[in-house]
Amino acid sequence: MASEFNLARMLCIKKIPHFTTLQKALQRLSKGLLERMVRACHSLLDLKGMLSAIDGTGFSNTNPSHYYIKRIDGVKVKNFTKTVLLADLDSKLVLNMKSTSDYQAETLSFIPILREVQHALTCVLADKGYDSRKNREYCWTTGIETHIPVRKYKSEELLYGRKPVYKSSHRRKAVKLFDADKYRARALVESVNSAIKRAFGSWVCSRKPKNQQKEVTIKVLAYNLEVMKRTIKTWLFIIKTTFLQSLEYSNNNNKLRLLSFRRFFLNHEDVERLVAEEERQLAMISNRLAVLRESRNDLKNYYIAPLLEKSEAVRQRINLLTGKGI
Repeated sequence: MASEFNLARMLCIKKIPHFTTLQKALQRLSKGLLERMVRACHSLLDLKGMLSAIDGTGFSNTNPSHYYIKRIDGVKVKNFTKTVLLADLDSKLVLNMKSTSDYQAETLSFIPILREVQHALTCVLADKGYDSRKNREYCWTTGIETHIPVRKYKSEELLYGRKPVYKSSHRRKAVKLFDADKYRARALVESVNSAIKRAFGSWVCSRKPKNQQKEVTIKVLAYNLEVMKRTIKTWLFIIKTTFLQSLEYSNNNNKLRLLSFRRFFLNHEDVERLVAEEERQLAMISNRLAVLRESRNDLKNYYIAPLLEKSEAVRQRINLLTGKGI
C-alpha cells in the first residue's frame, strides 16, 4: 500500500518506518523534557502578571465502544490518567501541568505546579478541592494572591442564624481575603480542559502508565502551540493594521496637498466628476461600517477604526474639492 501511493516520496523519506517507531520514540522521550517545553510556552510569549486558575481532569486509558459497554451490562470503565492544569485565563495558555496514574488528591499537586512558574503569577483561583492551610500559606509567603472557597465543617455551623464561626485565625483570614467576583473567572479553566479533549481526544492509547502520562503531556503541548499560533497571528494583524493606517495617513496628506494645488487648474465638470467618485467611495464605506456594527465578530473594532479614519479622509477631500475646506 505504501509503495502504491508512493508515501515515502510524499513524506520526503527514503524508507517507510516500522509501525512501532512512534511507540519506541515515546519510550525514549523524557516526561520532564515535555513538561519543560509546556512551561517554556509562556516565556516565548513573554507573559507576566497573569491571572491563572488551577483545575484537575482525567484522560481515559481506554476508549471502549458503546456496543462493548452494553454487552458488559453498562459497567463504566474507571481507569484514567489524572492531570492537573494551571492555565492563564486571558490567553487560555497552559502554564504548567502534572499527570499521574495514581489516584491521589489534586491538592497535592498545587504547590509543585505553582513553584515552577511563581515568578509569572499574580493571582491563582482554585475550587474547594484545594482548600488547604499549606496551599494558602505558600501563596501568601510568595506574594501570590489566591482565592479559594473555604469549606464549611459541622463544627462551624451557623450560630443563631448568623455567619459560620471559624475557630482558626487562618480560616478567618482566608474568608476575609476571598473575593467572589474574581473567583467567578475560575470557570474559564474548564474551557481549557474541554478544548484539549475536543481537539486531541479525551483518551490515551498507550498501555504503560509512563507512556500514558507522556501522551497527555504531548496533547497539552500541542494545544499550547495552537494557542501560540493564534496569539502571534493576532499580534501580526494588529501590527499590520497599525502600519497600514500610518501609511494611509501619510498618503492622504500627500493627496490633500495635490488636490489643493490641482483644484485651481480644473474646470467645473472635472471637479464634479471627482466629487462624485469620492461620494461613491464614502457611501461604500458607510455601508461597510453599518454591516460591521451589527455583526458579532470579536475583531470588528480593529476593522471599524481604520474605516472611520478613511471616511474622514474622504470627507476632507470632498470639502477641499467643493471649496469648503479652503
